[in-house]
Amino acid sequence: MKKILAVSIILLFLGVAVAPSINQSVVKASTNDDLVEITTQACGIQGFWETVINKPSPQSSFRYHWPIWIDGNKDLIKRHGVNSGNGTSENPYIISGWRFNGIIIRIIQTYLNIHGLGFGIVIMNTDKYIRIQDNLFLNWISPRSSSSYFTAIYLFNVTHVTVDNNIIKESDSAIRFEGDDILICNNTIFNVTGSHTIRGGAYHGFSCILENNTVTNCDGLSCAFCVIQNNIFENCIWGIGTFDTCIILHNNVTANAVGIGCYFPPHNCTIFANKINNNERGIYLIEDCSPMIHENNIYDNGCGISYPGYLRVNATMNWWGAVNGPSGNGPGDGDSVGYYIDFEPWLSSPNLDAGR
Repeated sequence: MKKILAVSIILLFLGVAVAPSINQSVVKASTNDDLVEITTQACGIQGFWETVINKPSPQSSFRYHWPIWIDGNKDLIKRHGVNSGNGTSENPYIISGWRFNGIIIRIIQTYLNIHGLGFGIVIMNTDKYIRIQDNLFLNWISPRSSSSYFTAIYLFNVTHVTVDNNIIKESDSAIRFEGDDILICNNTIFNVTGSHTIRGGAYHGFSCILENNTVTNCDGLSCAFCVIQNNIFENCIWGIGTFDTCIILHNNVTANAVGIGCYFPPHNCTIFANKINNNERGIYLIEDCSPMIHENNIYDNGCGISYPGYLRVNATMNWWGAVNGPSGNGPGDGDSVGYYIDFEPWLSSPNLDAGR
């Protein structure tokens, strides 16, 4: 009976979600009412749809779509959610305006025992210019019976991909990426409860950029060989985490357990002009790190810089929340620093250019 119910719900969803891709007809979100009523009755849960979606505004801008899987340039076609474009820098392929709901995938995995479907958009092995923009991802949380994490957007071995202005809510993982020339910008991500909200890195140089994203109530960012700038990280387990060298500029990192963490040495991160405040630990450095930490406002944290190592760390010219400098191993009343932190000279007033 459970399998019949699951299949019925899946077929219902397919009728709404897949038709736009095949027939090019558009099912607006305003047609949700019938789907809400039928799904609520089928699941026996009052307010089911409203509870798991909490529909954002404007509703009419998103159309339902089944998860998109693109492996190679040959898959960059309308049937796979591509709206327009030819893959050049002047006219990139556009994947836009779609609504992806992981609740249906959870039903499939739970009742039909079919696993490995936990992605909203997958793009692999492409070298065309692609833009994933203005999409909505909801409920990408794996069922209890699954050992795998659900991920809203997954990019692997790609170049020239932009992920712009998407909303990702309630997911195991928001964005995972590997490749070059990847730009992740202007996204709103919140209530991500799994491991690593955004995780990835560049193959060459610092060709991946994360900027102007807002990440709240999440796990945290974990990246290598990236430029991380002008973002907001708030109420996360850690705000910005790095597992190899990154350039970290002009971010607001507030009310996290760890503001900025440099993990898995060796590290040579540049941490410049960030606003780092009200975290349990402002900056956490693992042993054998040697970052450059300058022009930041580091204040009102449980501690300013936590560091168990023995290499000297260059953390001069920062504002520590007090005119007389940091406390702890420092002489002042500001945030505390440990041993082997070179903090002199420090800023005698906040850096007005720090933060987003």
